[in-house]
Amino acid sequence: MKPPAEPAAPQPNEVLPAGYRHKLQIAELRADTLSELTQLMMEGPDPLALAQRAVDLVARATNSAGVFVYLWDEQEQVLVMGAGTPGVQSEQVGRITLRLGEGVTGWAGLTKQSVVLNKNIQQDPRFASISELQEEDFNSMLVVPIVAPTGTLLGVFSLWSYEEETFTWESKLIADEVGVLLASGLLQAETVEDLRRQSAAAHFLVDFPINSATSVLQCAQVATQAILKHMSSDGCVIEYFARGAATSPPTAIAMDKGERSGIVVRTTHSRTATSEFIESNFAGHERISVSFGLTSTRGIVTCYRPRRYSTRELDRLSAICSQLAALFEAVELESVGSSHASRLLRNVGTSTFARILEESGWSKGRTLPVLVRVKRLKFDSDAVSRRIAPYLQELAGPRSLVFTEGPLSLLFIDTPSGSGEDIKAKLETTLSDLDEHRGVSAFAGVGPLARDVASLQPALSDAETALAWTELVGRTSGRRVTSFSDIEHLQELPLLGEGMSAEIRDVLAELRSLMRYDAENGTQLAETVGMLLSNKGSSADTVSKLHIHRNTLRQRLQRVEQLIGHSFEEAGDWLPTGIAARLAMREGHRAVPQ
Repeated sequence: MKPPAEPAAPQPNEVLPAGYRHKLQIAELRADTLSELTQLMMEGPDPLALAQRAVDLVARATNSAGVFVYLWDEQEQVLVMGAGTPGVQSEQVGRITLRLGEGVTGWAGLTKQSVVLNKNIQQDPRFASISELQEEDFNSMLVVPIVAPTGTLLGVFSLWSYEEETFTWESKLIADEVGVLLASGLLQAETVEDLRRQSAAAHFLVDFPINSATSVLQCAQVATQAILKHMSSDGCVIEYFARGAATSPPTAIAMDKGERSGIVVRTTHSRTATSEFIESNFAGHERISVSFGLTSTRGIVTCYRPRRYSTRELDRLSAICSQLAALFEAVELESVGSSHASRLLRNVGTSTFARILEESGWSKGRTLPVLVRVKRLKFDSDAVSRRIAPYLQELAGPRSLVFTEGPLSLLFIDTPSGSGEDIKAKLETTLSDLDEHRGVSAFAGVGPLARDVASLQPALSDAETALAWTELVGRTSGRRVTSFSDIEHLQELPLLGEGMSAEIRDVLAELRSLMRYDAENGTQLAETVGMLLSNKGSSADTVSKLHIHRNTLRQRLQRVEQLIGHSFEEAGDWLPTGIAARLAMREGHRAVPQ
């Protein structure tokens, strides 16, 4: 398209010819358009706002019915519609994509050459109609590539008209000049935005709210929101692997739900719940993941969005994660110097106890506290944690909390229905499987059901009492689990037994000597004395239960008196002697003492 011939120059006081008036109008229109677009660039808008304003200005300057700006997506290698005239076309912004060479617009991007078609545009071999934009209704089009001074393609500018022969040399001139200016503006906006994001990433710790660095979980919640914005993402997930290896690491998830709902943040300790949330909300999205940690991997940050991430964005996230590692390290040393397990078992206040649970994702429903302690360690504490973690988490369920520190594990089992006995039976099976399949032998104590945090703290203390009882009797009884309800009425028994300790010890020593005599001589003296003491010296009950004659009982007791120097028939206090007899009988069932 050649520029029109110059009209003859007007003489002084002569009325301007029509050609000059038209030329002046075009010049003024160009000046106004370029001036307004330049002013917009100086205000530093984002690229899409700049493109949309260019659409409005050019549509007005050229009387175009439709003006579209396609921006080049380097990662996806496609042209993406970034702006359009208001109406049906603008509704397709962000949805329409073109490959280089696809349609007239794609051809202009591929060749970096302008195209003017003023009639029969559908018959052009390069034409490819996009029904969503109703392009089949247009009869003229002007397409201008947006190219940086270095020759890099930044996008394509296309103008459309319902009339034939709409786009003149002047229209192309305006479009070319706007394209050059738009290229400069896009580069400037991209550079400014990139510098802004780099600066924000570099100052990530400086800008982090101080009051949000009081706990690891709260820190993760705030960090996910900040990273979501830095990375222009739809979702951000931070998984943190705390020291002491809580069986399921705390996970914070931030999701941008649009202008109406804003950013929503949730936390969980369930890997299953995390996977399900990601699958339901970010399936098919592009993602970028970076691990963080000062000396070892302590967590992973993952961002999600529909379009691909660039190498520069990967570098930006890596810079943020290097600062995040230092932040989490400092917070953990300050607020989680000892693990949640040991902190919860200490005599902390109710408010601190509640805060730890709530930050860990406690559901606040009916909760059954359980303590599990490994009694025999074949591995280091971290290895033990890894071995028992899957078993305990499966037992507890996805809505429950599990904390593990070395050989000790705390379970806060969500129990909306059922009773502690159901959990106790499952726990017996779980500990049996651990012993059989993983080589880890452990004891457990089950506290009473708690309905709120005020009752949960004492219930945890009761679970600790039940665990101590299991450890006391488990080594000889084979018991693995004790419920507090089973031994609540026996809590004072150890003190009572301690008061009778000397008498029980003396009687037990005499019965053991009789057991050795029986083993060497094939007699049944210890069994006879034990039955007599258990029946409080009643000869009738003893002969009945042993199925012997009264004379046989008399002969055996006479032989016992000869061996130990006194008779058991008239004991002063039958309680300690009866206890000693029962203990001796239990020992007799297991093995003969040496």
